[in-house]
Order: sequence, then C-alpha cells, then structure tokens
Amino acid sequence: MFSVENLYYILYVNLFKRINVDVEYFWKFGSVDIDGMTRNFLPEQKYMNGRTACFFHDQEPVKIDTLNKILQKKIRPYQKNRIIVTSEHSDVIKKFCKENKFYHLYYFFHGFACLDWYKDVYYFSNRLPNFQNKFLSLNRLCTKDRSYRLFLVSELIKRDLLSKGSVSLQLLEHQKNKVKFEVFDTNCRLSKKTKIQVYKILGKIKANFVIDGEVTGESSAHLGSAEYDLWQSSFLHVVSETVFFDEKLHLTEKIFKPIVSQRPFILLGAYKNLEYLKSYGFRTFDKWIDESYDNEPDNEKRLLMACDEIEKIAILPEKEIETMYWDMQQVIEHNYCHFYTEFKQIIVDELVDNFEGYMRQHNNGRLNDEVYDIDGLNLPEVKKLLAQ
Repeated sequence: MFSVENLYYILYVNLFKRINVDVEYFWKFGSVDIDGMTRNFLPEQKYMNGRTACFFHDQEPVKIDTLNKILQKKIRPYQKNRIIVTSEHSDVIKKFCKENKFYHLYYFFHGFACLDWYKDVYYFSNRLPNFQNKFLSLNRLCTKDRSYRLFLVSELIKRDLLSKGSVSLQLLEHQKNKVKFEVFDTNCRLSKKTKIQVYKILGKIKANFVIDGEVTGESSAHLGSAEYDLWQSSFLHVVSETVFFDEKLHLTEKIFKPIVSQRPFILLGAYKNLEYLKSYGFRTFDKWIDESYDNEPDNEKRLLMACDEIEKIAILPEKEIETMYWDMQQVIEHNYCHFYTEFKQIIVDELVDNFEGYMRQHNNGRLNDEVYDIDGLNLPEVKKLLAQ
C-alpha cells in the first residue's frame, strides 16, 4: 500500500497529469489554509497551465467558505474546466457545483489514508476477550461542530455509566473549562435543553476532564501499541465521528479503529452514515444492537437512541459480554479481513470510475475544443497499479 504522504503525487502522475490537469491540494494533513495549497509537483516555471483546474478538499469536511475562497483566489483565467475533489456527499457540494460550474469528483480519502496508517495493525496480536471495560468512548475535540460530544459524555454521566466504560473528554483548554464558552456561543449547535444539561453536568468541572488517563497520541489518526492495547481492553467502541450535525455522507479514520481492533461498534455520526459504511462491503451489528438510530434525522434523538444501546450493553454481566463477543465473530472477522483485502480494490475502482465519468461528461457536453483522451489512459491498468 502506498503512503498517504504520496497519495496526491501518485494520483497526479497516474491520472491528472496525463490529461493536462492542474492539481492543487491541502498539505500538511488536516489543513484548510487556501494560501498554503500546493500546486502540482513541479517548479513554478514548469507548470503545465492546463485548462482544467482540480482542487482536492478531501481531508476535512467541506465548508462553503473554503469553497468560495478557492473560487475567488485560485481559479486562473485560462482554466475553463473546474473539478472539486472531496471525500463526502452533501447538498453543500451539489449546490456549489451547480452555481459555479464545477464538476464534483468523489473518492474515499480516509479509506486510502487508513490503509496506510493502520497497515501495522495487521501484524499486531488480537487479545482474547478479557475486557476491562464494557465500552470505550474517546472524545478529543468537543466544541463547534463536535459539541455533540459534550452532550454524549453528559448523558453517560447522567445514566451513571462511567464506571462501566473507558471515557475521555478533553474539556479544558489553558486551564479553562470549554463548556461555558460553547453553550453561550450564539453559533452553538446544541439545543437549549441540551445546553442546560451539558452546563449542569460538565460546566463546573475545574480539573482536566479526562476520565480515562490512558488516552495517548497527538491526533485521532495516531495508532501505536498503547492505543491498540486501549482499544483491545474494551468491548464496544463508541465512535464519535467528525461529522454529526450536518446531513453529509462522510466518514474518517475513526470508524476503522474498531474494525482493525476486531471489536463491535456504535457509530455516532451524521444521519445514514452507518448505511454509507455498509455500502463499502462492511457489516454491522444489528443482530445484537438496535441500529435504527442511523435512520433518525433528528440529531438529539439519534444520539439518545445510541446511548440507549450503549446502556443496554454496559449493564450486561461480563459472562454475557463474552458470549456476545464470540457470537459476533463472523461479522468481526469479515470486517477485519475485508479492510485488508477487498476494500482497497473497491475504493480504487470507485476513484478511477468517477475520474472516467468526469472525462466522459466533459467530452459529451464540452463548451470548448478540449477533448480528453480516455482510451489513451488505459484506466484498467491504472486500477491494477493503484490496487497493488
């Protein structure tokens, strides 16, 4: 598997460069600094100046402000065709592309990234069930679009479940509790009722609120032996995804942690994102967990429905947890094996097929004389190469 650090270069030389497309992307990982975008992989004087501009906004959820900045600052007069590459499906993308004559090219960035980041886990040993905790819930950022995590932890405390699981919430910043700043922010996305609960339960905590002191790593993408041991020590993984409030199909590295750790999971993400995961061939745990929360569009109700399932498992006797774990083995093993085998081919095929779809759409409805040589690319060979 190629490294995520070279992902853009590999896509550039095997796809975009061959049809004279300029590529710009954010780097380092997680940045959304427009002025810091990197263009192509050549010195300035050797830029191709292609008539197609392709912008990768695939590492983070898409914001309309960022898209507008790309439109205002990055489009050059000679670039008649425009592509925005993302790792999400959303109305934000659809509206922007329609209004500004962009083509949307989708691919699963975090799928490629995790195949690189988690490749070492394939060589780790899977611990036999001796679970120290019924569930694991790690929450790093907890403000703005991720403020639902405040509600989650407050709900776990309200239900007296902390002693049953391993839960973290980095609540303090510069020795100041973040809750007050969040709930009184006019742009806070929590409901009034939820704000009251969060403030009542979490607002007066003066120590750094990390219930589980073993949380390590500088970011949620980090994986080492200490993190792996922590994941292995817990039965159910409560995955707090990046996107929760917005109606987007968007998943990150977080959902793949329980998959490579061979553990069951509950997904706290946006509406229908569990279904989105299954579209890539992964299986979920509806035989043991009521996953109807995924079909609930109301954010607060969806979280409470998920908490109901966490609570059901948290109060089970240890013997029943172990029996459930062994009963789940077919699903657990399928997901683990699927991640390290068929999954890569699926996301490679999707990427290349979507790329070909753009070229055909352009050739069939072009407004200028530029025609892309589709047959000259030998896309089946590109698929084989990228899937190695």
